Amino acid sequence: MGGLLSLEIAWQLANRPADSPLPKYKVLGMIFIDSVYTKRLYDIRDMPDFSAEPVTKTPEELKSMTLREKVDLNMFHARMMIGRWEMPDWKGRENEVPPTILLRAKELVQSQGKSFVDYARDLRLLGWDLYLDKDAKWIKEVVDIEGHHFNIFDDQYVSHMLPYPFF
Repeated sequence: MGGLLSLEIAWQLANRPADSPLPKYKVLGMIFIDSVYTKRLYDIRDMPDFSAEPVTKTPEELKSMTLREKVDLNMFHARMMIGRWEMPDWKGRENEVPPTILLRAKELVQSQGKSFVDYARDLRLLGWDLYLDKDAKWIKEVVDIEGHHFNIFDDQYVSHMLPYPFF
């Protein structure tokens, strides 16, 4: 969800109202770290229905849940919110989208079945071609990095990223 959040922050900073006491800012660039365009996943796999309601649990039910069950429940709610959220609309202003480098993990997570983030793994742009334009020209480069979505910052992989000149 980091890529979605980055785009929203860039949009908010660039589009402050004229009467805002806060200045407008221009984000000079972004680095998406294995960020999947979540809305693409609605085409690829089963995602929560837009009309789905949040799942509520009592304190007792929450206590009896495993950490994995709690994480899954929170991710379900996050996906519901993303499905209903309107992406920043840069149409007609595509040249203002901050230039972006997409770091793309080479490996699958290899957990029980396919991980959520791996459904778009075989897509070079991780689905971002559906946002704004099919070529996603605002993504200046895709860099394949060692590891999978959840271990790319392990010591064994970080040294591969450090010498890369991003901007």
